[in-house]
Amino acid sequence: MMREGIKIMMRTREEVACLSLEEKLQFLRSCSTAFAVDAMNLLKLKRWWLDGLRPLKLGQTMVAPASTFRLERLRKGEPTRNAYDALELCDAGTVMCIANIHDTFRIGGNVVKFAENKGISGIVIEACNRDTREMREFDIPVYSQGVGARVLDSDIPVSFEPVDSVEIGGGKLYAGDILFGDDDGVVAIPGESLDEVIYQLEMIKAVEDQAAEALRDKTYASPRQFFDEIITKKKHCRV
Repeated sequence: MMREGIKIMMRTREEVACLSLEEKLQFLRSCSTAFAVDAMNLLKLKRWWLDGLRPLKLGQTMVAPASTFRLERLRKGEPTRNAYDALELCDAGTVMCIANIHDTFRIGGNVVKFAENKGISGIVIEACNRDTREMREFDIPVYSQGVGARVLDSDIPVSFEPVDSVEIGGGKLYAGDILFGDDDGVVAIPGESLDEVIYQLEMIKAVEDQAAEALRDKTYASPRQFFDEIITKKKHCRV
């Protein structure tokens, strides 16, 4: 017979709201993006997915606010900002997110190591990366569209411009939203919804912990009982 109830003490909405940002991010690090996706689906959030972005190295977790940049095409003679200039504008403790690349840039080891040295928490880029073997030795998480050495040669100047929002991987991301990445990819938690996502996520994590225990100890009579008595608990919003 499976054990009843959820064992951990879950916080009220008021208690979640009183947590510091770092405490909220630390809780997210104890979860997975899969759990966060379940929470955001319960809340019917619409712009959280960032499809097609893969982790350069498995086994890492990235959770931090986003600093958003877009690669802009400029007229010849206009002043440009390169990747290193953009890094100067990117705060330590944030994730540098770069969109609108169109094969005009591949992020490489020098830029990524500079970001790591500055204390940037991760890089999310709508492009491929190169220097793959070198970058897999770094500690900073990198999420890209894959690997590749080819960069389109173009006479059109481009500039890394800080912006309030970007569209990347089918989702819309605002500066300050929380980027959450692990082996499954990256999701964006809207800043204004962070507390409610965590409130629901506590319930989902508790259910998943109970499910893992039941599977480990084989305390279920059938797959249907396992679903009905455990998994259904996370199918409705916590009130």
